[in-house]
Amino acid sequence: MEEFKMNNGFSLVNHVGITVSNLEKSIEFYETLTGKKISNKDEIGGKRMAQTQGLDDTLIRYGNLHLDNINMDILVTDGA
Repeated sequence: MEEFKMNNGFSLVNHVGITVSNLEKSIEFYETLTGKKISNKDEIGGKRMAQTQGLDDTLIRYGNLHLDNINMDILVTDGA
């Protein structure tokens, strides 16, 4: 499979977040599309999320995908 490369006129896009409804299916989709594997899966929430983002009772689960010129977070939000 040919390696996926973005050619959109940007020399570098540091970071983009994509909100999805199903994290596992979306990770599988983007891994298949790009030929790259998720480098990290984690979740954030709780008191710090409430203080910094105003999101009480919210949990964000995510996976990081690193391509040649972009870092992509695939995110799903659970809660309020």
